[in-house]
Amino acid sequence: MVKTGKPVGIACLRGESPDHVGVDPSSEVRYVEGVWVDRGIRGRGSGAVRLLMEQVEKLAREQDIQKLLLWVFEENEHARDVYAALEFTPTKDWDPEGDTSPIKVGSTWRVERRMGKCLV
Repeated sequence: MVKTGKPVGIACLRGESPDHVGVDPSSEVRYVEGVWVDRGIRGRGSGAVRLLMEQVEKLAREQDIQKLLLWVFEENEHARDVYAALEFTPTKDWDPEGDTSPIKVGSTWRVERRMGKCLV
């Protein structure tokens, strides 16, 4: 996404494999990763995340992808609300203890929650 010649947002669509290491291009599931919006327009009602996600979803549909998944930090209520408005819902199929993935960011452990959206 570009505004006045400067990138203001990015998103990546990545394949999934059973071992979550390689990419299986035939998979009907893709992960949305690396969603980023420039701080200058973040949270100001620009609709940047919505526009990015609409393009990701369009690309996924063109590739006959049936489901999109993404991880969002538990404490990032704004992002969770945006994804929920885009019809992503929390999933429970990954981890029996709540579908979470703790990761270390700097010196702090943060919890990510997985959300998904069926496209069919």
